[in-house]
Amino acid sequence: MPPFKKDKKKGNQKNKGSSVCKYFQRGKCANRNCPYLHVKEKGVTSSSPAEDATSTSLLSTMLKLFFEKEIAKIYNPQTGALDLTALRKYPDLERITESINFSLKSFCVALCSCVRLLSPLPSVLIIADNQITSLHHFAKAVEEADLLVSLKALSVKDNQLADATQLVRDLKKFVGLVELDTRFNPVVDVPQYRETVKKGLPWLLGLDTVSLVTPPLSLAWPIFKDPSVPFTGEGAVGMAYTNDERHLLQFVQCSLFGPLESDPKEGQSSVDAVSDLYANSATFSFSLTSPSAAVSTPSRTASGGRNVDSQRDVVREMVAFRLRQTEASHNLEKGVQRSIKVACGRTEVCSQLVGLLYPPNFIVGHFIHESPHVVILDNKGNGPGATEMKVPISVITLHGIIMWRYRHPGSAKPVPNANAPAILNDPFLKDALVIKRNFTRVLVVENTAPGRWHITNDSVTLAPFGGRELEDADVISAADSLTPDNILFRDVHNYDVVFTPKEDPHRAALYGRRYTVPAPVVRQLCQFVHSDLELVTVLEDLSGVPMVAFEQCATLVSQDPMGAIVICRIGNKFGLEPTQGAALVAQHGYNWDAIVSAIQSGTTASTYGI
Repeated sequence: MPPFKKDKKKGNQKNKGSSVCKYFQRGKCANRNCPYLHVKEKGVTSSSPAEDATSTSLLSTMLKLFFEKEIAKIYNPQTGALDLTALRKYPDLERITESINFSLKSFCVALCSCVRLLSPLPSVLIIADNQITSLHHFAKAVEEADLLVSLKALSVKDNQLADATQLVRDLKKFVGLVELDTRFNPVVDVPQYRETVKKGLPWLLGLDTVSLVTPPLSLAWPIFKDPSVPFTGEGAVGMAYTNDERHLLQFVQCSLFGPLESDPKEGQSSVDAVSDLYANSATFSFSLTSPSAAVSTPSRTASGGRNVDSQRDVVREMVAFRLRQTEASHNLEKGVQRSIKVACGRTEVCSQLVGLLYPPNFIVGHFIHESPHVVILDNKGNGPGATEMKVPISVITLHGIIMWRYRHPGSAKPVPNANAPAILNDPFLKDALVIKRNFTRVLVVENTAPGRWHITNDSVTLAPFGGRELEDADVISAADSLTPDNILFRDVHNYDVVFTPKEDPHRAALYGRRYTVPAPVVRQLCQFVHSDLELVTVLEDLSGVPMVAFEQCATLVSQDPMGAIVICRIGNKFGLEPTQGAALVAQHGYNWDAIVSAIQSGTTASTYGI
């Protein structure tokens, strides 16, 4: 290295030792080995920890005096609101105006130490119009002062916050925060600002005085047809399938899915038994909603154990199966490769079915939602010159879960349980490699001859499995009906296939926690309401009522669960005694509008002693 460069470097080191650190003067230098001088003013040497403590103590003293004098103006114990807007404008803080900086750790610590002395602790904190550029030190000070538990709302409007990511990072530990107000800050103009805050702070209910919670929908819940309801006639409209619709569903169940779920000889595919059902010009398309929808090696066996077979031939078969599905995905939304074509012709359709859905080394099972959708397009037309379709077609939409079970059990030899039934020790069930995926299948069927149907189009879409993980409770419940289907599909339910709020216990438990209502009560309510809006309206009236109250009210209406719910709703909303609520239920039933009208009328007061 040339001498002049070396001398220049030494000169730089010398200059650094005599220069003042500008970052320290701003309160942002965290480098312990910083070569520059750490001085607050010109001609003053770097401060020691004792001097920093003295400065913090002085700030705390001044702020305590300010709190004692202005407490009536800035703090409302009834609402828990502490208003620290524009602290620099208070005359009592003129001496420390330069120290009122939320970017300084010493000021934030001193301020939070004064807030900690308030009783009760504030639940609403307003620090608007304080020239705040970052909440990093303030958030740390709030956490160290144990103010997070009580703080529910924070207002930082009219400041200079500009970084949405930094704001979310600073408030990451404010898990009790319900509302945040950042209006009139540069950060609100950042693209996707609300989405960033909502994703980073999912517990927030309000942002900038606007709710982040999706309001309950008034859209009615889906109503499915009931296969058990008999069809009464051609003009009947309701929950029943027509005779033609039943015949089509029987054709799909018996002629298509029955043979496909059979167990042919090893090396053969069950598609051979259904090839004649497809028309000569049939078409087939296959799509995946996401890459995770394709099959993959399961992490657990059918019994829930972690002893998954890792033989090379098994892994090779799984990988090849996944590659075939991934390469053949015909997804128009995500783009279709030029090499991907819809299978046309019976031979090509059956070949695709074998490669993508029913390979020889897997036994396939289907769990079909109880209410498939059937549309018969015959186009009979209207008027004297109307002509019917020469070949009526029918469109059948099925939702369900498809299961692939590898033909051979695991390589490990399990120890049989002597106390368990023999079927639970069957290695083909207990140690089977099972893969489940949600699917939607649309079949177009033509009536080519009297009593003869052919499938002209078959479209299959796979989605990731949405069922629950295997649990001990599922194993116990499966013992009630020990069949292979109940064991393999014990973690599959109708609400895992199609949105079915009346049957979904997980959704009921979620609403119960949100509105403080016992989950059994929510499940019972779901049988009588028809939308989220109706459900939420009732839950808001029942919020906070314990399960014991429902059980006690049930004794007044002959253990009628819905009657007990209505009585508790009357008592919680209007403050009536259970006996008075029972009298209203006896007269008006479950008609809530009639009950409210009776309570608000003058006759109710004299009749029921209200």
